[in-house]
Amino acid sequence: MATLRLDYEKLFEAFKKRKRKIIGVFTLQYPVYCIHATIEDVTVDPLDHFDQLLVQIIASKGDVSAFVLSSLLGVSKSVVKERIRMLVYEDLLVQNTDSYSLTEKAVSVFINKTAERVHIRSYDFYVDGLTLKPLKKVFYKNYKSKLVSENDNYFRTTKKEERIIERSMKPDMVHCPIDVEKVVSYIKGITANDRDDFGIPSGFRNINELSHTKMTFQVLVVASTDGQKIYKEMIDGFAAESYLENSEFYDDIKKHIEDFEKNVNNKIQNLIFQFQEEQFKKDHTKLFDEMLISNWPEIDKFNDYSNEIFSQNFSQVKNIVKKKIGVEIEFPEDFLKNKKAIEIMVDSKMLKNSNDRSLLVSNLMRGRDYIFDIRYTNFNVQLLYFYYSAADQVVEKILDLNFIINSIGANRIDKNILLQKVDNCSATLKQLLLLGGNYEILEKFDIAQHMTEN
Repeated sequence: MATLRLDYEKLFEAFKKRKRKIIGVFTLQYPVYCIHATIEDVTVDPLDHFDQLLVQIIASKGDVSAFVLSSLLGVSKSVVKERIRMLVYEDLLVQNTDSYSLTEKAVSVFINKTAERVHIRSYDFYVDGLTLKPLKKVFYKNYKSKLVSENDNYFRTTKKEERIIERSMKPDMVHCPIDVEKVVSYIKGITANDRDDFGIPSGFRNINELSHTKMTFQVLVVASTDGQKIYKEMIDGFAAESYLENSEFYDDIKKHIEDFEKNVNNKIQNLIFQFQEEQFKKDHTKLFDEMLISNWPEIDKFNDYSNEIFSQNFSQVKNIVKKKIGVEIEFPEDFLKNKKAIEIMVDSKMLKNSNDRSLLVSNLMRGRDYIFDIRYTNFNVQLLYFYYSAADQVVEKILDLNFIINSIGANRIDKNILLQKVDNCSATLKQLLLLGGNYEILEKFDIAQHMTEN
């Protein structure tokens, strides 16, 4: 699948502006059809003027070969033959033994100008896979390469070193069966003034025949909270217009997929995060690692989870978080009842037990981090956010010191500046630097002190 272009920092700020905190992000493959059609189109082609000259010469000179035509027009014989082939295909010329003659239709179009030239051409339309309604022009241009086709396959090597074929297209909603009359009706129902918005040729007249290819488009569902209520909404993971147009980022991530969201809104309101425990065979061989998953495969069995976001066993996700941050965490007893994101209260004991203190402090300073695993996307999970805050004075002091160190620079930091910040703290500067993972600075101060003493 195509790589998402979403700026997660902008996403975070967009929801923060709306006084909401992102809990996590789901991923879905939305169904789309590419309709391969043969259409009648009166849109003027750039080569129509060339064809006009070609026909006029044939009409005036009678029997004339492609070689003579190419000489008179000053173009290659191959170009003339290609244009003649098209004119014959559109029933505007008749091929004789070594020459060509005009049809009655050609006389009406090119000579008398009493009729429009109708081009018979191939054209691909993109329609919603659930409603069969035409999609906007963005799917013909910006997003065409983002669509995943049923023909897109790749090889994967298993643990047993077997090569198997995997399909990239894994729709999370069943494509509506193609209804030709309905598809044609919807396309023809777009008014002439609106055709450009839907990627439909301005001179489109009719569809003569069609076939189709099943496709999908990756969308995201953001779960957020204001502390009281859970919000779930679909967004566009490829949005990038704000980089070009000075528009609101939130508007960008909504505008192209509004119809998609309306079609499946009832379903996405029931989306929740779940935890899948490790699974083993009878011989104790591991089948699955513990996983972060969603309830999407069984979404229709859930009546109303609109104000819920975690399953009843979700507190076990602490094992996954532990692997991420390198330290044991505990969720409060009322965690599942709260309409909040995952909050990690970091105290000095947690820092002491951490396998990577520098990482933990860095995340504390940023205030947040997220869990991402490519395996989770197979279960419709993109990201799970969790947020950090200091739980005691020691950690608060460590954060103060680190902000100073980052602003001045580790190489230029002065010990006395830091000492001023540790007044009335139960821990010494050395202890704070050690807990904060600032080992190089601590070593620098120790060396300087040793050299002074000597």
